[in-house]
Amino acid sequence: MVHVADWYATLSLLVGIDPQDKFDGVHDVDSVNVWPMLMGANVTNPREYLPINHGADTALEGSLEVHQ
Repeated sequence: MVHVADWYATLSLLVGIDPQDKFDGVHDVDSVNVWPMLMGANVTNPREYLPINHGADTALEGSLEVHQ
């Protein structure tokens, strides 16, 4: 699973920029580097869940839909 948000971390790291926003009052970046997976160096998906816009606090985890 790759979320569109993962391109932020992936492309940032490819050009040498830290993708984490470390400012007071700013939420953590929900983006993971998927470059090793795309290049075949890692067969394990780095994302544990897939955020979706289906409602508040909803995500897909594996093949299950999780509501928190």
